[in-house]
Amino acid sequence: PNTFNGHGYHLFQAMRFGIEEINNSTTLLPNVTLGYKLFDVCSESANMYATLSVLSTPGTRYTEIQGDPAHHSSEILAVIGPDTTNHAATTAALLSPFLMPL
Repeated sequence: PNTFNGHGYHLFQAMRFGIEEINNSTTLLPNVTLGYKLFDVCSESANMYATLSVLSTPGTRYTEIQGDPAHHSSEILAVIGPDTTNHAATTAALLSPFLMPL
């Protein structure tokens, strides 16, 4: 069966283009470089894995929470997506204690 998600691919390409335009501009966000990580969230389990990966300590597969999760530090400042309500609700529920915008 064909499982290629053309809609998701186009959304990713638009995001990638926008980030490249910002990074290559000397007037938009000078001295700031944006980056991104792309995850396939085609299923609820893949979505959970992607969300927990965003929260994990760099170079590891775990999230260390000490005291207040709002003081958790991560390389990631914000999350864009996923593009379905069910997956977005799960992602938001996992990210909200860490005060990470979705």
